[in-house]
Amino acid sequence: MPLQESGNRLWCYSASGYITGFNTQTLRGDTAIRISDNYPLTKELFRTIAVCSAVDEEGTAWISGSDEQNNFITKFHPGTQPSTQIFPVNKYGVLKGFIPVSDKKFLFISTTQTFLCRSDSIDSPLKILSRDNVPGNHNRRFTFEKLSVFNKGSILFPGNEFIYEYNPSTQTLKPYSTTQYSSIPLSRQLVFAIREDNHGNIWIGRDAGDGLLVYYPSKLQFGLLEAPKEYFNLVYSMAIDANNNIYAANFEKGINVFSQNGKWLRYIPIPQKENNLPLSIRCMQFIDKNHLLMKSLYGRVLILNTSNNKITDLTSLIPERITLVKNAFYASFLKENENSYLFSHNKFLLRFTNTNNNYAIQVVDSVQEGSMISTLAYSQNKELVLGTDKDCIFYTKEKSIHVSLPGNPIVKHMNLHTDGSLWVATVDGIHIIRDNKVVKSYTTSNGLLNNFIYGILFDEKGNAWYSSNKGLGCIQTNGQISFYSEEDGIQAEEFDTQSFCKGIDGTLYFGGVKAITSFTPSIILQKPPKSQIVISGIEVNGVSYPLGKRIEDINLLELNHNDNTVVFNFALTDFSDPATNIFLVKMDNLDKEWYNLKNLHSLRYSFPPGKYTLSVKGSSDGSNWSEPLLLPILIHPAWWQQWQFRLAMGILFVLLVLFLAWWWNRRKLKAQWQAMQVQQELQKERERISRDLHDNIGAYTSAMIAHVDSLKRKTSATAVDTTEMEQLKEDAQQILGSLRETIWVLKNENLSLTDFFDGYKQYASKLLRNNNYISIEFNETIENNRILSPTIALHLYRILQECLQNTIKHADADKIEIVLTSTNKISLLYSDNGKGFETDPSNEGNGLDNMRFRANEAGFTLELKTGTGKGTQILLSEK
Repeated sequence: MPLQESGNRLWCYSASGYITGFNTQTLRGDTAIRISDNYPLTKELFRTIAVCSAVDEEGTAWISGSDEQNNFITKFHPGTQPSTQIFPVNKYGVLKGFIPVSDKKFLFISTTQTFLCRSDSIDSPLKILSRDNVPGNHNRRFTFEKLSVFNKGSILFPGNEFIYEYNPSTQTLKPYSTTQYSSIPLSRQLVFAIREDNHGNIWIGRDAGDGLLVYYPSKLQFGLLEAPKEYFNLVYSMAIDANNNIYAANFEKGINVFSQNGKWLRYIPIPQKENNLPLSIRCMQFIDKNHLLMKSLYGRVLILNTSNNKITDLTSLIPERITLVKNAFYASFLKENENSYLFSHNKFLLRFTNTNNNYAIQVVDSVQEGSMISTLAYSQNKELVLGTDKDCIFYTKEKSIHVSLPGNPIVKHMNLHTDGSLWVATVDGIHIIRDNKVVKSYTTSNGLLNNFIYGILFDEKGNAWYSSNKGLGCIQTNGQISFYSEEDGIQAEEFDTQSFCKGIDGTLYFGGVKAITSFTPSIILQKPPKSQIVISGIEVNGVSYPLGKRIEDINLLELNHNDNTVVFNFALTDFSDPATNIFLVKMDNLDKEWYNLKNLHSLRYSFPPGKYTLSVKGSSDGSNWSEPLLLPILIHPAWWQQWQFRLAMGILFVLLVLFLAWWWNRRKLKAQWQAMQVQQELQKERERISRDLHDNIGAYTSAMIAHVDSLKRKTSATAVDTTEMEQLKEDAQQILGSLRETIWVLKNENLSLTDFFDGYKQYASKLLRNNNYISIEFNETIENNRILSPTIALHLYRILQECLQNTIKHADADKIEIVLTSTNKISLLYSDNGKGFETDPSNEGNGLDNMRFRANEAGFTLELKTGTGKGTQILLSEK
C-alpha cells in the first residue's frame, strides 16, 4: 500500500507490519521500519487487520486498522519513528475510515458512528455527524477521495447504499448527488477505489464485475428546483424575495416556494378562477418583503401576503374600459420607484401605486389598435422602453421613437447590459439596440440553435444567458456561443415566457415545462484543464498493431513499404462527454492543413515510402485544445526504391549514357572518316577526269584549231571555204572554252557562293566581248556566303550559261541584269529586255526542260516570266 513520496523515496506499507522506503532511482527498497511490534498483536493477527491509510496536509501518513476489540492508528512522518494510538471498538465501533480533513481535523468513519475529531484528542470527538450505518459493514479497507476540481475540498467515501460526500467547511454529510447511475445500488458491492480525474469525473472501482463506474460532476453543475409531483412544475412566472427564496407560479396552479439552495419549502394555492379556469399567474413582482404583486393571464391583479398566504384581489381597481380585455398573454412589471410599478395589459400601459397600503391602478398610455405591449424595460438614459409585437418604442421627454426589428418582431423580453446596450429577445432571435438602432443580431444563421428566445439574463461578467425552445445558451463577451441541452442536466429543452430571474448571490434561474434550472454562471463557464490526446488504437493493413507491445511504448511507427495502409484511433483523457470530443489531425509531408474530424475518432492513411509526422490535437468544447501529440512515421521503401538501389541504377544509367555517347561519337567519326575518304576519292576522280579532259579532249581540240589555221595558210580556198573553216575554228574554240569551265568547276571540291558568282561574271564578260551592243549588270547581296558543292555549282552555272546563250541568240536584247541574293536561302534572278516569247508548255524546247531538270537536281525551283515584247525573267529559288 503506497503511503507517500518524500524526496527520492516512496514509502509503502505492507500487511507484514513494515513501512518500506523504495529508492525511486534504483527502484530498490533500502529502508524498512517495523510497526507491528507497536501493537499488542501477533504477526499472524496483524495480517488479518483491515487496513487503510491517508496523508494529511503536513505530509504525515496515518495508518489505521482494527481487530475485534481495538482500533489502531499509527502516525508516521519520514525521518521520525512511528507512534500508535489505540481506542476500543466497544466504544467507537470498528474503524473503517480515517481521513485527514483540515486544521488537524479528521473524519472517523466506523460501522456504527461517524466522528469529526482532532488528531490530539482521538478519544474525544468534537461532533457526531451521524449515528446511522453510513459506510456500511465493509470487511475490507476503506477508500476515499478529496475532490479538487468541482466541489473543492469535499470528501467522497462509499456507504451502504450510496457514495457519500462530506463538506469540511459546513461539516455536512449527504449522499453524493448524481443524475446518472442513480438506479445502480452500491449495496453488497465493495468499493475498492475512488479517484477524481483532472476533469472532475469520479471513477469508482468495485467488485461488481461490471468494470468501472463513472460519475460526471461536470454534468451536475445545473441544479433542478422541483416540487412534489402533485404540485405541478410547469413554470409560468417567477420572482425572488429578499431572502433569496424563489417563488414559481405554475400554469393553472398555485405557487411553489424554494430556498436558495433549491429545497422545496411549500405550496401556496390560488383559489380564484376566471373564465371557469384556475388562475395562471403570468408575471410577479415583490413590492416589499412580504407582498407579491401578481397579474394573471386574463388580466386579474392580486397581492399575495407571503407571511400568511393571504391573497387580495385588486382587479376592481383597473379602469372599466380595460377590464373587458381578456387573455393578456404578454405581461411584465417594471419598478418606477419605491411605491410605483408599471405593467402592461394588451395595448395598455398601467401604473400600480402603493401609498401606505392604499393601492391604485391608472392608465398611463396605450399603443395603436391592433398592437400589444409585451414587456417593459429602461434604457441607458433611463428612458422607458416598450416592447411590442411589432417593434420597440423608446419614450423620451419630447417624443416616442420606434425602432424596427428584423424578422418576426414579437418582443418577449428586454434587458439592459452594463455597456448601455439593450438586448431584445424575440421569437426570431436576439437583437442588440444602441443609440436607437439595431447594431447586431443573433439568429440561427450566425450561431443560435433556436430563434424563439424567451428571456435574457446577464451574469457578473456581462455574459448573456438566454432561454429558448431548444435549451439554454450563453453569448459570452468574446462572442463565443455555448449551448446546453437536457443531456447537460437542464430541466428540459423548452422554457417559458417570464420564467426567469437572477438571485441575490448571482445565481440564475430559468423556468420551463418540467422544473426550474438553476446554476452559477462562473462554474458553468469555467475552463476544464486541458486534456491529453492519446492514440487508442492502430491498425496496419486491417490488423491491430503492435503485436506483443503497448501502444504507449511506440515512439516511432516504422513499417515496410507493403504495410502502408494505417488506421489511427484517437481518444481524449476527458471522458465527461466523449461524444462531443473533436480532433484536429495533420500529417506532415501529406496534409497541407489541419483536418477537423468532428465526431470521428479515427483516420485512415495510405503512405508512400518516406518520413512523416502525425500531429493530433483534441478538445471537448472546440476551444480548449490539448497539446499536439506527435508520432514520427517511417515507411521503408522496397529494395528497388531504396537509395542504394537508386544510386546503383543511376550510376549504371550514367555509364550506359556515356557508353552510348562514346559509341555514337565513334560511329559518327567513322562515318565522317569514311565520308572524307569518299570525298578524297571523288576529288581524286574529279582531278583525274579533269586531267584526262585537259590532256586528251583539250589537246585534240587545240590541235584541231591549229590544223585549221595551218590549212587556211596553205590553201587558196574560196571565200565560202574560208567561212566554213572559220566556223569550224569557232566551234572548236567554244568546245575548248566549255571544257575549261567544266574542268574549273570539277577541280574545286567546295566552291563559295562569291567565288562561283565571280567565275560566272568572268565568263559572261568574256562572252559579250563580241556582242558589245549588249550591256550586263550584276547585283549581289550576300549575307550568308554559302559553300556550294561541285554538283550544285555546275547545275547553276549551266543554267546561267543557257540563259546568256539564249539572250544572245534569240532575244534581240541590249540589256541583261543578274541579281544574286543569299540570306537564309539563295535566289538568282536573270532578266533581259529582249522581245520575249509566248509560252506554250506543249512547244517548250529541250533547253528549258534541261534548265528545269538541273534546277531540281540542285534543290532549286525555276520560274519563267515572259511574253511577246515583255522581255524574259528566270528566277531560281532555293527550296
